Order: sequence, then C-alpha cells, then structure tokens
Amino acid sequence: MSSRDRKAAEPTHLPLSSPEDVGGIAVDTNVYKEYGFRVRSQPLVELAQVKELGIKWLVPEFWELELQRHMAENADKVNTLRRDLAKARDWADKSQLEHAEKLSQALVAESSAAVAARLLKEHLSSGKPERLKTAWSAGPEVLGNYFASRDPFEPSGSKKSEFPDAFALATLAAWARKNDTKVLVVTRDAGCLRACAASDVLVGSDSLTEALGALRRADEGRRAVIEQYEQLLSRELRNELSELRRSIDAIIEKRLPELELEIEFLEDRGLDCDHEVTDVKVERIDPVGYADGSLELRVFTATVGELSFACEFQVRVEAKARFARIYRGSRTSSHLYNAPEETADGTVDLEAIITLQPAGALSAQTLPQANVRRVELDVREANIDFGSVDAWEPGYEE
Repeated sequence: MSSRDRKAAEPTHLPLSSPEDVGGIAVDTNVYKEYGFRVRSQPLVELAQVKELGIKWLVPEFWELELQRHMAENADKVNTLRRDLAKARDWADKSQLEHAEKLSQALVAESSAAVAARLLKEHLSSGKPERLKTAWSAGPEVLGNYFASRDPFEPSGSKKSEFPDAFALATLAAWARKNDTKVLVVTRDAGCLRACAASDVLVGSDSLTEALGALRRADEGRRAVIEQYEQLLSRELRNELSELRRSIDAIIEKRLPELELEIEFLEDRGLDCDHEVTDVKVERIDPVGYADGSLELRVFTATVGELSFACEFQVRVEAKARFARIYRGSRTSSHLYNAPEETADGTVDLEAIITLQPAGALSAQTLPQANVRRVELDVREANIDFGSVDAWEPGYEE
C-alpha cells in the first residue's frame, strides 16, 4: 500500500459529533401503545439488546408509571382470551384441549393487573434498564414552559396532561448532561418531538424501528473507526522511538515500583519467613503482541476529544527483597529492616488502561502527539522467583 493509499484509509476524524451519537435511549408510553403493549414482540423486545451497542436503555419514572397503568388496562383483553379458550372445547383435539385447559386455569387464577405486572417485570428484567427517578429540581423550568406554552406543552387544550412528559424529558436531559452525552427519545407525541429538536442533549425520533436501525448503523460505523484506531495505536506502540510509546513507558517505569508485587521464594531451612520487596528496577517494557504483529489492545471509549484503550504489557524487572525469620508467629519489622537484600530477575504482566487527550479533534494526525492524560495499571501476574533463601535472624549472619 502506498503512503497516499494508507493515508486515505486512515480516519481523519471520529464520526461521533453528530446528534445521532447518543449514550441512551428512552421510549415513550405512546410507542408501547402503537405496538399494543406486546412487550414480548418486535421491536419492543429489541430494547434489551441495546446494551450490546454500548447504549443505555433509560426508563424515566413517569413513563414507567404510565406504562404500568396502561398495561393493566390493556390486560383486560385477558377476559376475551379466557372466553376464546372456553370455546376451544368445541373444536380442539384432545392434546390441544389439554394445553388450552392449563392456560385457561392459569388465567383464571391471575388477575388482569397481575398479568400486566408480570409482563412488565419480565420486560424490564430482560435488559436491566436504568430506571431514572424524576428530576424534581427541574420544576421551575417545567413550570416556566407550562406558562409560556413552550414544548412539550401545547398552546391550546388541556396542558395538565402533558406534565408527565415534560418531567420525563427534563429527567432524561439531566441524565444526558450528567453523563456528557445525548439521549435518543422515541415518541409519537408532536410536542415531545419539538422539545427534543430544541434541546442540545435530546434527539427525537417517531419510529422505534428506525431508531434501533440508526443505532445499529452508527455502531457499525463506530466499530470500523475503532478498528482503524486500534491499528494506529498498535503501530505507535510497537515503535519504541514514538513519542506516545516513550510517554507511556516513562509512566509505567515510574509507577511500577509503587505497585504491590507477589514474589516466589523457598526458605531453605523450612523456617517461617517474612519478606519485603524493597526495590523494583524496570529493565525493559514490551507491549504484548501476536505473530501477525498486532497487539493485545482494545479501544473502548472514543470521542472527538478523548480516546481510552487497554493494552497488555510485559515488563522485565530486577527486584530486591529482604527475608527475615518470624518469631512466635509475629512479624518483627526491625528484623526485616536489618536483613540483607537479595536480588532476582523476573517479569510482571500488566494491563494498562490509558486515556489520551489530543490537541484538537482526535485524528490519525493528532493521535501520535496526544497527551497521556491518565494511566491505570493492574498487575495480572508477577513471575519473580528468588529461589532458595536463607531467612535472616538476629545474631546469625554468614
């Protein structure tokens, strides 16, 4: 691939700044009504899957209460089903009649309200949505919109019925601002859609199928971009002379000695022995990779102004430690302080979660010079074996 072709293949910016890039989705009660409150059917059942796209399913308190009430009213259809099952005796064969009888008995024993509660609980449990308490702090703003007939309040008619929607939207907007993202609001209400259009953190849609499709398409685009950035990061981290690699190495070299490392040893006289790692010197840092040149690396957060990724590193170290005999089952720190130091070489396997902040929008051009904003280190395994040691004790020295 020529340098011109390679440059064309690299993303110049992340497509994450459009209004469709959201962190949560919420569905108004009127959308459930559109699908007959059949929460086991498409597309309502797909709400449980949005978490796989990195999207939060959000349920404002007011909309959940409305959904409970409407589903209980809709569950009166169970009475019709009971009558239809009773008629089944006239035409069903024996095997069918047995199943119909069981279902009929179950429905007789369960009230319409209980059926609705069971179905709603099943629906919400399937995807474990984030159920949002009402943002009552938005009361002054909601009242201001009411008296000024601003959306979602209509200029005519009974505006009181629109308070639940107004508080639901305010609750979603508060969540979006708290989490520095946007919320996709699916609603058939024209006032709610206009309120979303006027908001900087709410994105309105009148179709659940189109909204879910847009999220899937956005996720596919995001995945493609993330894959490209993973390739770019792998290239930078394999290059020991790159500015990004040197910055990360310097942080690991500084922070590693501060971590708690497990070491291996065997006291050659079988004595109870205490130990203390006194020094860790980093000799070499290598990102963990595969034969094809790719690294054990994954990007999990990418925005226009920030990128976070996890990468595995293996660090060769020289460690020093003291070993002292334990008397009467208790540690004597003074013994460890006076004990001579032993030295051993080994390796430490780390997972580093690294957050980069570019100067400007994140791109293939700004990534190599990005500032390393934060590094979190997790020791996966330490292989530092001191072998056989002779625990030191007062009054005894070779």
